[in-house]
Order: sequence, then C-alpha cells, then structure tokens
Amino acid sequence: VKVSIILFKQCRPVSSCEIDLGESWTIFHPPPTALTAMSSTLANLHATVSGKVQGVFFRKHTKQNADKLGLTGWVRNLSDGTVEVEAEGTEYQLNELRLWLDKGSPKSRVDKVNHTWRQHTAKYTSFVIRK
Repeated sequence: VKVSIILFKQCRPVSSCEIDLGESWTIFHPPPTALTAMSSTLANLHATVSGKVQGVFFRKHTKQNADKLGLTGWVRNLSDGTVEVEAEGTEYQLNELRLWLDKGSPKSRVDKVNHTWRQHTAKYTSFVIRK
C-alpha cells in the first residue's frame, strides 16, 4: 500500500482547494483563509437527533467525539425518543460534531438532525451526559 500526502496545492481564488489523489479520487477542502476564519469564531450548536438513537450508546459516542474535538456542553435523551445536544466551541469544531451527528454511533440509525446555530455563551466547562 502506497500512501502519499499532499500538503498544499494551488487554490481557486474564491471557492475551494482541490487535491488530486490520482485517477479516481479528488478531495475538496475550504481554502486556508476560510478555514482560519471559521476556526476562530466561537459559537453554540443546538441539535435534536431522531432515529434509533436511544439504547445504542449514542450519548456515550457523542461525548467521546465532543471531548476529542475539545467542545463543552451536554447531551441527553428526551422522552420522545430523540437525543438533544448543546455544544460550544469554534465553528469548525462544531461543524465536525454536526457532521458526526448525521452519521451517529455504530449501532444507531440517524433519520434526521435538526440543528440551530446560536451565539456562544461560555457557560460550560466540560462536555457531560445529562440524565
């Protein structure tokens, strides 16, 4: 197996960077300036996740991902069978969590994620599982 890593390639002026990994693989990524601006802006993400998301370690995996991303906030089960998440961090970190919520934990099935971006509050010091 041969693995090549390309660190930089010329970006289009406005849209995205394109990295060509051979005949069949191309990765698009935001330009470095967009990534830097997005990375430093603090925000709050509120999400409600529907599907088979209770009884499948969804909250545990959400906490693990939030901790790995350096986020603060909480996750909890709701009585209607959904899972609610509130997280704070940079827009980039929160977007990574949002993308993970769309996929879910290994045993879960995510049908829908409703999310809202809010102003950062700085009221959390860690990410916890609420009962």
